[in-house]
Amino acid sequence: MRTVKSPISTVVRPLPQTIALADKGIAADRFAALLAGEALWLNTARARPVVAGDMIGDGATSGSRDRIDIPVAGRLEAGVAGKSVTARFELSGHLADAALVGHDGAMDDPGLYDVAQWRGRPKLVWPEGRTCALWVAPNLETYEIDPPAHPRRKSWARPHPDVVGYAHRDYANRVGHMRMADVMSEFGFPGSVSLSVALCQHHPAIVADAAARGWEFFSHGIYNTRYAYDMDPDQERAIIRDSIDTVEAATGQRIRGWLAPALTHTVNTLDLIAEAGLDYTCDLYHDDQPTLAKTKHGAITAIPYSLEVNDHYGFFIYNMSPREYADTLIRQYERLAREGEASGTVMCIPLHSYLIGQPHRIGPFRDVLRHIANDGRAWVAKAGEIVDAYRAQVPGAGVSA
Repeated sequence: MRTVKSPISTVVRPLPQTIALADKGIAADRFAALLAGEALWLNTARARPVVAGDMIGDGATSGSRDRIDIPVAGRLEAGVAGKSVTARFELSGHLADAALVGHDGAMDDPGLYDVAQWRGRPKLVWPEGRTCALWVAPNLETYEIDPPAHPRRKSWARPHPDVVGYAHRDYANRVGHMRMADVMSEFGFPGSVSLSVALCQHHPAIVADAAARGWEFFSHGIYNTRYAYDMDPDQERAIIRDSIDTVEAATGQRIRGWLAPALTHTVNTLDLIAEAGLDYTCDLYHDDQPTLAKTKHGAITAIPYSLEVNDHYGFFIYNMSPREYADTLIRQYERLAREGEASGTVMCIPLHSYLIGQPHRIGPFRDVLRHIANDGRAWVAKAGEIVDAYRAQVPGAGVSA
């Protein structure tokens, strides 16, 4: 077995004999190698041939003291543009599956999006001078009581079949959805639905209700007990295609967005949703404004979703009471609405109706919606509307073939 070594970490796994690597712009003053699927991104400061047993490090790179073994013959081509390097690296033979780090011990930036601090960006303006674009993301999900086992993650905490876990979540589709949706409609909050698309077959009445309310749909995978880890590109393509076709058949809508099933991904996910024509992702939790996410098929929009004010985190992770969760939502909104005076912000309220739709929780949540509706600073919108408003103001903020 051949390996690529770092003074900090080496992970070894056999790979296909030939690896052809895509182009990528990276900072010239750092050295790192990151193997993502079948793409090795190599950061170096000069173009030169690489031979078996060669070392890339010290004088061969700019600003790095790391030394990386290159165990097989290959070829490196790099063109320097300003402070960036665009590199293409080809190797023959087996090499290690490596995630190699820079000299400070930190994982190198994977290049999903540009680094851009909030202050100093071009100002975003929302309709009617509102300062915070607010969207509600009900997760309409379906689970399997005894799903196929995945070697990297258990579907249920208990041994299968997990009647308790399954039945608790199915409360959403029997009671919780209608209670949650009625409160949202009362105050004029449309939903942007994170949909387990198998719900279209298992509980079509729930999907029909959301569609009748004028809600938007995007995919959250097929079942929330099926994980994307280790899928090859064709398997993941099939799930994306299934999502597009199933939702369109059930609602007449063609989905535009993606939230990975159970928040599980592969290194190909963003590229594949862009390839399929989707133009926004909810899978980056890195900002309070929409941003551009880079893919092989052009930039798509990353719309702010949330883990911090997600009711799952509020009730399951942070152990909040209903009033504490409601207070958290109001404090989140107040801060973002105030900061949005300088440049428009986005707040997402992700919900699961088996949680927020419980009788003892719905009252405080209703108070939150009333507070926001009466405040006057929120542009209450659907995800696609926010994406479109952002794209109209930011050049290149959409898929390009």
